[in-house]
Amino acid sequence: MTTLIAAYNSDGCYGRCDAKCHDAKGDTCNCICGGANHGVGLDKALANTKEFADEWIKAYQVKHPDEDFEFEVLPKPILLELTIAEALDELLLDQEARLNAPKTIRDYREKISLWIRYAGEQQTISTVTRHEMREYIAHLRERDLARDTIRSYIRTLRVFWKFVSDEYDITNAMESIKEPRAMKPKPKAVKTDDFIKLFNAIDNTPSGIRDRAILCLFADTGARLGGIASMTIDTIDCVLRQGVVEEKGPDERTIYWTHYTNLLIDKWLRVRPACQDQSLFVSMQPGREVKGLTKSGIYQVLKRLKRKAGVTGRANPHSFRHCFAKQYILSGGDVVTLAKILGHKDVNMTSEYYAIFDHTELSQLQAEHSPLLKMLSVQINQ
Repeated sequence: MTTLIAAYNSDGCYGRCDAKCHDAKGDTCNCICGGANHGVGLDKALANTKEFADEWIKAYQVKHPDEDFEFEVLPKPILLELTIAEALDELLLDQEARLNAPKTIRDYREKISLWIRYAGEQQTISTVTRHEMREYIAHLRERDLARDTIRSYIRTLRVFWKFVSDEYDITNAMESIKEPRAMKPKPKAVKTDDFIKLFNAIDNTPSGIRDRAILCLFADTGARLGGIASMTIDTIDCVLRQGVVEEKGPDERTIYWTHYTNLLIDKWLRVRPACQDQSLFVSMQPGREVKGLTKSGIYQVLKRLKRKAGVTGRANPHSFRHCFAKQYILSGGDVVTLAKILGHKDVNMTSEYYAIFDHTELSQLQAEHSPLLKMLSVQINQ
């Protein structure tokens, strides 16, 4: 919301003149402007504030003689001459202040910067039109970018324009631009036969015991690569068969595993080299310092195992997450609970990208959970 003038004391913002005043429809106003901006609209309010701010400040100080105020008048970001490059800086600062994940902030910077270079860094936020935004989206299509990639650019631009619109009270240039429909996702889960090959290819050496525990944690929890890499001895509970992980940014969540995986973790802990590092999974290279396995290290473990097992299909960390989701539903689990287990805030994400089945699997699910057979079970059994 655009703030034209504000008074601050030791407790924070004490009073301000903003859109609640200059867009007001009622008859009364107790604003810091003394009513001068009441219902006059943004343009007139901007002019009034520039001309009369000093008088309003003196009057406000007389009205509140016991308060020690600092005043802010028309800060630069409010001016409609703000360039789109400057607006991006403000968005990124807002994201930093909200402690959002560095990866998210980098993604915003990279994708929005591409549009800024296309549009021109000196273009102001007040001059950008929906037509120009549509032209840019059409330009992305001409670059032969994948549909999902273009969708991600559009979502990022929506974030930018939502911030700009809310912060500076201007028209959202992306508001009525619809996002292209997503194509039907292709299966990304590791195949069951390939998983068995991976499992059987692991030997019973200490490093093999570690690798088997890693493999089964992926398959049994649906955790992301970052989550497995973040596990420490202090954050797992083998009695309750659960652990706390960090996957996307600093947010923590709990993952759960079965008694079988629990046995594998216990077996690994019995042979795990003693070291200062508290990471659950550590390196085991002869002659080298024992350190916690990073995301890259775990990825390399799976890559070597895939080569050893002769698997040619998917066997990357995220394919086990997709496999977990598919097998969970095929085993009778519901998508709402699955979303919670996977750490999704939106069940639609789970349904659209993880509950992906072929015709044979859908037929199997229909047969196992047919409402008709359940309703007629009494008749059929007689």
